Amino acid sequence: MQFGVFSDPKNLENLQSKLKQAGFETATESVDAAGQKLRLRTRTYATRNEAAAALQKLQAAGFSGIVATKS
Repeated sequence: MQFGVFSDPKNLENLQSKLKQAGFETATESVDAAGQKLRLRTRTYATRNEAAAALQKLQAAGFSGIVATKS
């Protein structure tokens, strides 16, 4: 699941901190898309249905994101 792609590391860190405080595990990875950017994700899920269920929990906690295939 992906929360976003950030060009400003401070914005990523702010959201990552809020997610951690809410009990969600996150990870970052570099993305080379029109300059260096950082992607914020949760852990990998075995199935798309598991990821969709996790997204519902995140949305209930006030966060937004998308279910994305890891590339």
